[in-house]
Amino acid sequence: MNINDEQARYAQDIVYEAMECVCEDGEKAAKLCHKALSIDLDCVDAILMLSDLESETAEEHIASAQKAVAAGIRGLGEDFFEEAVGNFWGIIETRPFMRAMADLAESYLMLGKKGHSTAIQLYEEMLKLNPNDNQGIRYLLISCYFNTKRYADAGKLLDKYDDDVSALFLWSRVLYDYITSGKAEAEKSLEQAEYYNPHVLKYLIDRKRLPSDSPVSYAAGEESEAQCCAEILKPSWRLHPKAKKWLKEYEAGKS
Repeated sequence: MNINDEQARYAQDIVYEAMECVCEDGEKAAKLCHKALSIDLDCVDAILMLSDLESETAEEHIASAQKAVAAGIRGLGEDFFEEAVGNFWGIIETRPFMRAMADLAESYLMLGKKGHSTAIQLYEEMLKLNPNDNQGIRYLLISCYFNTKRYADAGKLLDKYDDDVSALFLWSRVLYDYITSGKAEAEKSLEQAEYYNPHVLKYLIDRKRLPSDSPVSYAAGEESEAQCCAEILKPSWRLHPKAKKWLKEYEAGKS
């Protein structure tokens, strides 16, 4: 990887400028991205941003994200992947590539069930490259495991990050325990999940509707975290109606 390439650095600076203005002026952002690509054809973030701005279908987005991932691999160099595996994201120059991987996986999820397998493979590879998971990939991966009924993999992921007390992982543990061990075990997990964030329950059983726009940020234990958690996990609970019914009965018994 040539991290001293001045042209690549200049192109990346232009993309950072595009990132700052994209919400207010998408046209200007697109022009900046094209300018960056005229300097560095492998500017990963420029390819990704143009994909968001110009792609109209999931298939177009996938093609652009694949192009960005390929550019990231070329930029880093294949040998670098062997040398830096386990430390990605901590090395700043890997971040555009990791963003491209996440974008590609999300694009496959847009295809519905037929895209889940590929998305899972991409997420698993990202966690191999960066076990610290600064991007929160494990939260998306756990829902993919539930949605494809890969419960053994879900259990392994929960165990791998067993010190994670986020609402999403705690409520994932509740669902996992119900599916694999039954009500008694799930009730123990439910007690812990409710202790850390009691707001999640009403969203999962449709007692409360999610806002149209996701929170920009969230605080642990607060309503904002519950909304972010439920947005990802609701489909998983919906696919397991017996578990959802049990939650409803539990909530009714509290009244």
